[in-house]
Amino acid sequence: MWRKEERVRRSRRVVRHFGHRDGPRSIIAGGSLSYRDVGYFQARHAAALALIGEPDQAATLGLAAVRVARATRSRRTITVLGDVVESMGRWQRRPQVRALQDFLADCPVA
Repeated sequence: MWRKEERVRRSRRVVRHFGHRDGPRSIIAGGSLSYRDVGYFQARHAAALALIGEPDQAATLGLAAVRVARATRSRRTITVLGDVVESMGRWQRRPQVRALQDFLADCPVA
């Protein structure tokens, strides 16, 4: 029971962060964003997933975002992803989280 209540509480935090639960997905799917902004919103979505305890999903989305950030040289997205990795410290032994950490460490952004 406690886990369900915790997930609900974290989910509410995501809603407050984006205005509604599907905020990042609906923003990205809208098609009005630049490639660089898609990466940024993917990174923000990854941050929200990490907050609600979904490290594998957060890392997978983070990997997609870091590829965009590398291609577009987006420091803003890299900064968000750095915070995502930091917030997922307790899951750093999970393969997806580790892959994001490693990829981010190798990501030169000028």
